[in-house]
Amino acid sequence: MKNNLRLFLVQAFLVYGIQCIGWDEKNALDEYVWKDDGYYKYEILDSFRSVTNESTIYVLNMTSQKWLDDSVSDSSVWWHYMGIAIPDVVDLTDAALVYNDAGRNDPNSSPPDRDDLVNLAISVIAEEIGIVVSYVKQIPNQPIVFKSDPEQKRKTEDRLIGYTWRMFIDNPESPGPEVLARFPMTKAVIKAFETTRTVAAEMRPELNIQRYAITGASKRGWTAWMVACVDKRAIFTIPMVMDLLNLLPNMKHHYRALGGWTFAFKPYYEHNLTVELDNPNTKKLASFVDPYEYKERLNETVKFIISGASDEFFLTDDSHYFFHDLPGPKYMMLLENAGHAMFPHYLDILEAVGAIIKPVFTGQKLPQLDFEYKETEMNGTIIMRSDTPLDAAYVLISKTVDNVRRDWRLHKGEPPSASDIEWDDYEIQANPDGSYSYTVEKDPEGKWTAFFLRAEFTGENDWDYIITSEAHIVPDVFPFPECFGQGCRGELL
Repeated sequence: MKNNLRLFLVQAFLVYGIQCIGWDEKNALDEYVWKDDGYYKYEILDSFRSVTNESTIYVLNMTSQKWLDDSVSDSSVWWHYMGIAIPDVVDLTDAALVYNDAGRNDPNSSPPDRDDLVNLAISVIAEEIGIVVSYVKQIPNQPIVFKSDPEQKRKTEDRLIGYTWRMFIDNPESPGPEVLARFPMTKAVIKAFETTRTVAAEMRPELNIQRYAITGASKRGWTAWMVACVDKRAIFTIPMVMDLLNLLPNMKHHYRALGGWTFAFKPYYEHNLTVELDNPNTKKLASFVDPYEYKERLNETVKFIISGASDEFFLTDDSHYFFHDLPGPKYMMLLENAGHAMFPHYLDILEAVGAIIKPVFTGQKLPQLDFEYKETEMNGTIIMRSDTPLDAAYVLISKTVDNVRRDWRLHKGEPPSASDIEWDDYEIQANPDGSYSYTVEKDPEGKWTAFFLRAEFTGENDWDYIITSEAHIVPDVFPFPECFGQGCRGELL
């Protein structure tokens, strides 16, 4: 069965200045996602046995909501394809894993069939772990034409989201914060929770799903954060390649590191959003959609943050602006030599999630790691301590290609091309006290060196998983000053 996991999963999932808000407070996002607008419904389109004949997959069309009305866009009613895999043997009868995915609602679109890789993937995961696994697609509903768009272009992905940011910043009162695409994206996943629970109980009355793990990548990784921020049933969140929490300070950090903006921000740059970082309306926007603003709600949520160390969207040390402030259980998995697509680490990711999901739901102990960073004018040292024996420990190291920018992106430039960034790994041995450490010296040519430690463990089903430290940079100085207002326009790099 593990060979099946490797075969199917590697191909499937990844081809494709404001007070924090506690649970006692409710804001516009809470009101939106929990409001019954009368549009939610679902229809089972098909069902079939998995290729291993050990689970049944149900394919559905689910309508999650009506987002605003037809005066705002041509896609006010949001619908999604869903798949739900119920294994014959269910060990976790009160839990489910939900993957929120992309997709389009074109007129000629069709639901994933029996041989679609995503259906193969969820069935194998369900069978291996003994848990109901589902996916919800079309997050966000797209393409969309906005009535106020003078170009009347069909917008998808970041251009869609960026346009809603521009609408809110220009006029935060009308139609209000629910114009932000993150609102309906979050609600759609919560409705996918409901659909998963209802269908599972209908097909197998012994299943009573009350707890969820939620995952997704990029924009869907952001949604995985937000779902955990508004729904207590999401006890385990696995956001992938989305670590821009503490949004506005982190964006300022981005500019100070690069002296401009990554080419991947182009959809937001085209909406002239970089000059709005100091706009009070942008701060209001962040208060609704920045997971950092909800961090007090995440105390009981297990957070497993997966990021590419050479992501083209986000910076290697983004975590410095939020990770230490997150309460409760939290883990990081930095992927060396990986950009936003996370290649070539698909199997690493899926085995890691598979190894720890059952312990999370059953309350079994996971390793507790403590990382300490010490810095002098000449070097930096990471020290790692674990209460659980490691299979192995490594340091991952990479230098910038020049002494101009703190830049470890796998691709860069406009138009983008491959960079010369590489990460090297070296196994390290335990110190006499059982800790692990590594020291990096300041580069004599003025380049920056990024490094992090990686701990390897064996978990559930003998699957391997990785926990890493945050990345640290020597020297920890920025090449560019902070930008303000119109000075943040910058250029794409």
